[in-house]
Amino acid sequence: MKRLLVFAVFCSSLSTVAYSFEYAGFRSGMSVAEAAVAGAQSGHPIFPIKNKPDYFWIGQPPDANGTILFCGDKLASLSLNIAGGLDAYASTTQSFLAQYGQPAAQAQSGYTESGLLSNLQLRWQLDSGEDVTLSLTSFQSGAPYSAVSYGATKSYC
Repeated sequence: MKRLLVFAVFCSSLSTVAYSFEYAGFRSGMSVAEAAVAGAQSGHPIFPIKNKPDYFWIGQPPDANGTILFCGDKLASLSLNIAGGLDAYASTTQSFLAQYGQPAAQAQSGYTESGLLSNLQLRWQLDSGEDVTLSLTSFQSGAPYSAVSYGATKSYC
């Protein structure tokens, strides 16, 4: 009986690691082939990034709107731009606060060689080992843009 209980706990932990995040049709732990199918079905096709064998664009460059990292043919992290600027950032923040609780916040603003770069990141470290990051970035005088990142690199890399 004790062995059965240990086996059940072990199996349940495997399923947590196998799919610690899912977003836009992509799931952590997917193979490159599975992600290609999921991306095509969800309208987010993936394309290899030249000279970076484990990285893929989400969308065709130069109009790509995100990236995916694979470790050992397992989807380990995903970063996807969110259309809608500040409004999208605020509504996604509200949703993530309800889902994940209070995040750690980091704000940066400074000049680069190309101009002023400002960034606000909210990051949630989840019990599953996953991390979720929501960022709002503004470069020079351009409109701010938002991105969401999911990572399970501790599980796959």
